[in-house]
Amino acid sequence: MILDHIVVHVESLEEINTLKAELDRLDIPFEPTWGKAAKGFQVSNIWVGQQYFEIVNILSSNNLWQPQWAARHAQGERGVYCVFFKVNEDIHQLYKNLKGANILVNEPERTCFKWMFGLLEKKLPWRFMLLPKIPGTRIELGIIQYDKGAEKKYAPFMVPNTKDKGIVGLRSACIYTDQVDEADAYLEEVGRLVNQTVPIQLNKQVGSAPDLVLELQAELDADVKFSGFNVSNVAVVS
Repeated sequence: MILDHIVVHVESLEEINTLKAELDRLDIPFEPTWGKAAKGFQVSNIWVGQQYFEIVNILSSNNLWQPQWAARHAQGERGVYCVFFKVNEDIHQLYKNLKGANILVNEPERTCFKWMFGLLEKKLPWRFMLLPKIPGTRIELGIIQYDKGAEKKYAPFMVPNTKDKGIVGLRSACIYTDQVDEADAYLEEVGRLVNQTVPIQLNKQVGSAPDLVLELQAELDADVKFSGFNVSNVAVVS
């Protein structure tokens, strides 16, 4: 499994503008106006090599965003919702393995966007499924499989990208939890069922409402100096 993207919900456009100003100060490229929009929500990406942050701004309770995430947003939850990992194996077989072990997981589905009053629909070239939250956190585990050739086809659209600044990717994830043993057992079981390791390290959470719940290590070119940056309650470090 390879880290693919991180879903982060924000409070408002003002928060996105504040984030952009901070990233501009650090010379980290981010163009929220280049994102996509559909009924009731907007999404913009911060590209770090082939990995990215998916920044979600819910505009209306009447929206077409992922229903369970829209419900969490309506309840006031903000920050990281899900960490997605990419697989090359048949996602439908992985679903059967997980379902057969009584892990709550949705059947693989395609991301679709509708516009023109719902008359037109665009299906994107990947399938994904969502697994339960990692114990002791609010972070769901996501698995995504791209159609053959899709990543190469979409590479020109992975812009602006920090790789132009020598920050070429995100290579590891560390999650903070107050249930380390339970989280470790969960990730080990998922890894066994999909026949590959889930590349997440676990650290003991300190405090009941930590400012940081997920830490990602950046992969850098040899001559790059990088002090890190934060996206909501996620930190990217060198």
